Amino acid sequence: MLRRIFAGEAHDRVSTVAPAAREGIGLAVLPCYHGDPEPRLVRVLAEPVPALTRELWVVTHEDLRRTARVRACLDVIGEGIAAQRALIEGAGSAGGTA
Repeated sequence: MLRRIFAGEAHDRVSTVAPAAREGIGLAVLPCYHGDPEPRLVRVLAEPVPALTRELWVVTHEDLRRTARVRACLDVIGEGIAAQRALIEGAGSAGGTA
């Protein structure tokens, strides 16, 4: 069964590799916001890997971006991301950091 999990396309999916790593089956490359809060996971590297960073875009149709409901939604998303910035960037405390 393990061979089937890691042999196919699913090998790069957080939902597949995170539980395996959490159970001690092996190592996984996870977003900091996914791995750091998990006390059973330990970072192998002390800092996030810059080559694995990505930009985050929130897009909307040009005709809708200034409407009240879309603006309110974008504001809530932006505030939520800002509130979790340290965790998203990997600057927060890692749950199982060695």
